[in-house]
Amino acid sequence: MKAKRKERVAGVTTKRIAPLTKAEMIASIQRLEAQLFLRLKNTEEAFGQDDTLTKSDRTRWAGVNEVMEAIGIRPDNTLPDNQEATAIIINRLRV
Repeated sequence: MKAKRKERVAGVTTKRIAPLTKAEMIASIQRLEAQLFLRLKNTEEAFGQDDTLTKSDRTRWAGVNEVMEAIGIRPDNTLPDNQEATAIIINRLRV
């Protein structure tokens, strides 16, 4: 990771954050998608698939998922949030 540099802007000291690498951006997007997917599955379990909260969470997740598909980023199924969401799906299918 590149070093951070302090700048003075209009008498205020700020920290300049180094830009993310392509790999870091992809990992960040994958983590966000996993978090939103887990939240969606938890909301479905708690409130059902037709609840307004579930629909809202589905819309958030679908937006990120659509962008990932458009730019060729695959979900990282090794992330803990994705594994937990998968366990929720499997448990639902067993019932």
